[in-house]
Amino acid sequence: MVCRATGYPEPYVMWRREDGQEFNCNGESGNKYMTSLSDDAYSRKMKLTIKRVSARDFSSYRCVAKNSLGETDGLIRLDGDN
Repeated sequence: MVCRATGYPEPYVMWRREDGQEFNCNGESGNKYMTSLSDDAYSRKMKLTIKRVSARDFSSYRCVAKNSLGETDGLIRLDGDN
């Protein structure tokens, strides 16, 4: 899943699952989730990769972008069959 945010000052971007688990731009990687961040002058693109998707991952994922002037978000729903 990819989240793209543009703003000045440059926004902080993160993903949040509906159960409250957060995935930020620290490049965390592990057996299940991996994040990557790319940016330029005023925009950021954060990618959340879910490895080996299972029923536990079926949820809403919210991309949150914020800076000192405000905050916005977008929602993606990941659905599938068990």
